Amino acid sequence: MELSSGPHVCVLGSHQNKKLTHQLSCFTGRSDQDITDYYGTDNIKLVCGKAGMGFVEYPYCFHKVIPPSQKNRLMLKIVFGVNNYRSYQRYQNKF
Repeated sequence: MELSSGPHVCVLGSHQNKKLTHQLSCFTGRSDQDITDYYGTDNIKLVCGKAGMGFVEYPYCFHKVIPPSQKNRLMLKIVFGVNNYRSYQRYQNKF
C-alpha cells in the first residue's frame, strides 16, 4: 500500500497509558501534535499492506485514517460483541 492510498495510523500503548485529560474529556478527537507530544513519534505506527490485507485493532487505542490523496480505498469494518441478544430474546419467556 502506498501512503497516497490512505493508510491507517495506530498509537501503540495508548489503550493503557492515557493522559488524564484524555480520559476525562468529553471530546474524543485529539490533535496530531498532542498525541505526538505525549506518546512520542516512535509509538505512532502506519498500518500498510497490499489490497485485501486485514488487521485487528483494539478500539480504545488512539487511531485514525489518513485520507487517500491519489488512489481509492475500500474499507470493511466488522464489530464483535460478547452478548447474543437474539438467543436471550428467544428463551426469555420460557423461564
